[in-house]
Amino acid sequence: MKTWHGDEDAFNKLIDLLDKAVDRSLALPLACPVCHADRPTFHAYFHVFSPHSRRGGIWAWCSNCRSLAHLSGNIPEWWSNYPGISTHKLTRVPEYLETLATQLDVHWNEQVLKKPKRDWIFRVFVDATQERPGGIVAVAGARPEGEKRPPVGAIVSVEAAGRPHRSAVLVAYERELRGRGIAFLLSGIDRADIPSGAYVIWKPGGHGSATPPEVASE
Repeated sequence: MKTWHGDEDAFNKLIDLLDKAVDRSLALPLACPVCHADRPTFHAYFHVFSPHSRRGGIWAWCSNCRSLAHLSGNIPEWWSNYPGISTHKLTRVPEYLETLATQLDVHWNEQVLKKPKRDWIFRVFVDATQERPGGIVAVAGARPEGEKRPPVGAIVSVEAAGRPHRSAVLVAYERELRGRGIAFLLSGIDRADIPSGAYVIWKPGGHGSATPPEVASE
């Protein structure tokens, strides 16, 4: 039997397909983007370990070529764990999940139907912040949700539970992080207004539309 593997190329292809499956509410299983097997062999599963913070594990894998991708991150609010999962059996390698692939595909398909319609096209969970000349660097360890990233100069909304929403200007993308996280520089906002656990959200056409020229040129 083939051994599980997760090189960078396979990881990126699996996560790209997972992103599309979430964003477009695609039903599983799907064709594997790594081995292109002649039958659908791509599966995915989320598991929330902390209901309060929504932090959990993210798996994407192929039953045929046994390529895998595993991340830790913020799980969407519409997702509920599969009730038949034994949490103590979950590891980075999806051997246990593979034995439940058929049931997990059915569960995935039920869950994506629960997704609420959204008024944003980019959202990312902030894990930490750092003060820098010219603004605040927001660090997000998990991959962003949504179809595309806001352009440099866009106005974004910073939203945290129990706090008024704040606006900021996205000045620059600092760097990419392993696991598809990002770090980016925001201006026009205080560090105290971006607590760990806040969301940075972009809503073109509404609150958070393109930055006026006089702001974008600063």
